[in-house]
Amino acid sequence: MDRFVDLSTHLVAATPGANPGNTPRLYDALAEAAGVRRAVRVDDRRVAAGTLLHDDGRRFVVIISQSEAPLTVKPVTVGGQLADLATGEPVDGVEPAPYGVRVLRLDESPSGE
Repeated sequence: MDRFVDLSTHLVAATPGANPGNTPRLYDALAEAAGVRRAVRVDDRRVAAGTLLHDDGRRFVVIISQSEAPLTVKPVTVGGQLADLATGEPVDGVEPAPYGVRVLRLDESPSGE
């Protein structure tokens, strides 16, 4: 996981202005048309969000800012609550640093919804 975060940070930080384009909007439309329910999404095209599943079943959310300015986003999750990795405290809003990466834990609800 550390290598993934380091690589993501490097790629995003090394190419300012390269993103965001219209590609995220295309992927959003394709996912909706296919009926795909993503575990996490962010309604700001300057921010990418995805999940990682660890071998032991833990799920992590990776938030990647593609903005040169600080911003605050509220990730939308399906079937879970975001939590801080260090403290375990619930997280609603995320403030990634410019071109930064934030990794959170996704605690799934017992009902799976």
